[in-house]
Amino acid sequence: MENLSIDKYPVIKNKRMLDIYNTASRIAKVDYPVLVMGETGVGKEMIAKYIHNNSTRSKNGKFVSLICSAIQDNLIESELFGHVKGAFTGADFNKVGLIKIADKGTLFLDEIGEMSLNMQRKLLRVLESGEYFPVGSVKVERSNFRLICATNKNLKKKIISEEFRADLYHRINAITIKIPPLRERIDEIPNFVEYFVKELCFNKRVVSVEVMEKLMCYNWPGNIRELKNTLESAIIMLEENENIISLKHLPKDMFTEDEYPLLFSNDMSLKKIEEIFRESIIKYAIGYYKGDYKKVMSALQISKDILYRTISKNPELFNHFE
Repeated sequence: MENLSIDKYPVIKNKRMLDIYNTASRIAKVDYPVLVMGETGVGKEMIAKYIHNNSTRSKNGKFVSLICSAIQDNLIESELFGHVKGAFTGADFNKVGLIKIADKGTLFLDEIGEMSLNMQRKLLRVLESGEYFPVGSVKVERSNFRLICATNKNLKKKIISEEFRADLYHRINAITIKIPPLRERIDEIPNFVEYFVKELCFNKRVVSVEVMEKLMCYNWPGNIRELKNTLESAIIMLEENENIISLKHLPKDMFTEDEYPLLFSNDMSLKKIEEIFRESIIKYAIGYYKGDYKKVMSALQISKDILYRTISKNPELFNHFE
């Protein structure tokens, strides 16, 4: 999700997400460690970058990230702390670690729950003292960084199973942000779709109303990342003379019966889901058909009363009508 930014495009419309970003804005003003929790692909790094970009650290330091599960345990220490020449086989030069690069900035550790107990112990020592030794060095180094961690695991359960240190958990968990999955934010899907299509096609392509309906019904187990990948795949399937992404361009094996109907959260009633879905699709169709209400009603098979009721609740939609 590195290319997605709330600062560049008004993607965030869902009230829960607006509350999260309001919280993130307040968190950015203090220097406490933050733990961002959520399923894979929900945009945890996006939140971390938002906190960094809205903090004073963005003026003097960098945002540095590391995916803990992507690197073998015997290499992650070198990535974080750096190493000196000759420290181990293949160490042909001095290497500056990410902790040093993040000095005066922010260090983002994604998938912290996958870090080994040995590395957890070494990370805890840095957090407690602000000091560390590059691999193979006897010279102490110091770094003043803000730590933001992310996980899709239940760290409390990992503590019980002795896979995660309780003392480290309390160190990184001064402030917690929980990001809901995309299936609980269906009203955001049209905004994300428009954003990604603009980003990938430079405003040259649009998504049909039928495709938007399909996208809003899907369960999205891979969340925002899966949505972007789906749109990228659909765009690749377009012929040169095609400007509209239609149902035939979507991955054939993606939308199975197992994913329908939309799986909703326990705190959202079916009536509320229907309301959000109906309003979002009508709003998208109005823009897609440039305010031609006859085409909107025909495509969605809705009455004039339903259309005008939606417009009256969303005055900004009048801009689409001449």
